[in-house]
Amino acid sequence: MVRRSRLPGNRLVAGGLAAIVSAGCYTNRPLTVAEPAPGTPVSLVLSDQGRVAVADSVGPSASRVQGTVVRATDGTWVVAIADVVGLDGRVTKWSGETVGFRTNYVAAPYERRFSKPKTILMVSSVVVGVGAVLATLKLVGLGGILFGGDNGGGGNNQ
Repeated sequence: MVRRSRLPGNRLVAGGLAAIVSAGCYTNRPLTVAEPAPGTPVSLVLSDQGRVAVADSVGPSASRVQGTVVRATDGTWVVAIADVVGLDGRVTKWSGETVGFRTNYVAAPYERRFSKPKTILMVSSVVVGVGAVLATLKLVGLGGILFGGDNGGGGNNQ
């Protein structure tokens, strides 16, 4: 008996779509309040002065910090950091460590808001792309091999 290995195609697609939906797409809107409420998702563009001042906490080349406001007091925001974006565009993932930022260290504060239309567009594009790949695999005869279907091997009842 010959055993064929099955790739976890359905699980892979479902997992990828779940990751996209959970990450979603966000828009950045200028923060309009001096003291954002705890739990507010923010994206803080650091000023040159701010970059130097928080270099020991978030790294010397940080240009933007993304996270959630833990507390805001007069002149300082404490943020649970999710990502730090460097001057070169590289993103460093964080695990919610908290860092305080004086408001004069921030050149442009933004509130990150979930964008339902952008997320729908992204998920739709991924679904269409995955469907096109799967259809192509089926057309060239690889669908059965990759996903465990009948690939015309015949068998005992030929």
